[in-house]
Amino acid sequence: MEPRERASDWPGPGSRVYSPDYVTSLSEPEGQWKGIAGGRDRGGFAFRACLLLLGVSHSRDAASGNHAQAERDGEERLAGFFVADFDGKMVSPRDFAGKVLLVNVWATWCAPCVKEFPSMMKLVEAFDGKVAVLAISQDRSREDIDSFVKAFGTLPKDFVIVWDKERKSSELLGTDALPETFILTPQQKLLRKVAGETNWSDAMAMDFFRDILEASAVPGASSNPHH
Repeated sequence: MEPRERASDWPGPGSRVYSPDYVTSLSEPEGQWKGIAGGRDRGGFAFRACLLLLGVSHSRDAASGNHAQAERDGEERLAGFFVADFDGKMVSPRDFAGKVLLVNVWATWCAPCVKEFPSMMKLVEAFDGKVAVLAISQDRSREDIDSFVKAFGTLPKDFVIVWDKERKSSELLGTDALPETFILTPQQKLLRKVAGETNWSDAMAMDFFRDILEASAVPGASSNPHH
């Protein structure tokens, strides 16, 4: 396979990338929506073209033909959910507005999740203050997470781990496999969803996130971060 040449092609073939169109499915009324994952082809590499239609078919905005409003409503729900951190403080993706945010759904028992953590940490450190991670654990016990964090060592300032005890975020996001990561722009717009283990700090990834920051007009984004 020939090497990829554009940052927009990131990540590599080891991960699955989904179009952000499915975010409109988040606009369904509470209790009716069944998640935004799934609806993939047999190879597991792309959303079915009908997923968008299925996702918004019961929303008021979709019924009125207002697709753009359905998208806005979906992104509002994606950015607006809350999870308590280890100190009991409520944390939301909105707390990271102004930064590129990776909402990472993971668990300590998930080997690919743990394997991609170091590269995710390097990414956050490289873009000091401009890229953040909200890592939402799906573990069944707080002790498992505490032991993991203790063994893993010091986390970067903008790398926040929370425990979703009731797995409400997983239900909201429709997560059906781990890890899954949702990339939000500094303006809280969903850029893409990446499923599977990913190298978040290789050269292509660095270019990809630098491009996001430059497009978002974040001061200092054009500087080359240290790998």
